[in-house]
Amino acid sequence: MKFLNQDQQPGMSTNHAMWTDPNHPGHLVIGNDGGVNITYDDGANWIKCNNPPVGQFVSVNYDMETPYNVYGGLQDNGVWMGPSSYNPDAYWHQTGQYPYKQIMDEMECPWRLIRATATTCTPVSKFGNYFKVNTVTNSTAYITPKHELGERPYRWNWNSPIWLSLHNQDIVVLRREQTLACT
Repeated sequence: MKFLNQDQQPGMSTNHAMWTDPNHPGHLVIGNDGGVNITYDDGANWIKCNNPPVGQFVSVNYDMETPYNVYGGLQDNGVWMGPSSYNPDAYWHQTGQYPYKQIMDEMECPWRLIRATATTCTPVSKFGNYFKVNTVTNSTAYITPKHELGERPYRWNWNSPIWLSLHNQDIVVLRREQTLACT
């Protein structure tokens, strides 16, 4: 099988496993960051298998609400949040009200969360892209410090360190080639 371009590839672009059926030419199963995809015609058509749902969580966090909410940063699927009290069932199919919601949408990068409260979470993406998200209004603020015009640009690692100040939880400490503190 040969993929001519990315648009012909099933699911996510990062494939981890592939199985070929030795008894049925053209039958392939691919496992990737987005789950499992199956073809019976050498990749001309693909079936996306969403049951069971699969995802690759890079980090998980929670807030102090009652019941508490769970926040998850996924590989290639943004940041999601929802109530810890949710019991999976198909009832949400009838109402259309799924209790978990996506609060950040950037693809193709891992997400980590350092703080979560009833209304705010602070996810970080690759190369020092830090955000503050209001989960009630769905507003997003980009909080990564930028260099001044004429200065050398800041350098960030793929997985840049981030933590909260032990003395003031409103201060976020970011690490690049220097340590920065932001409020």
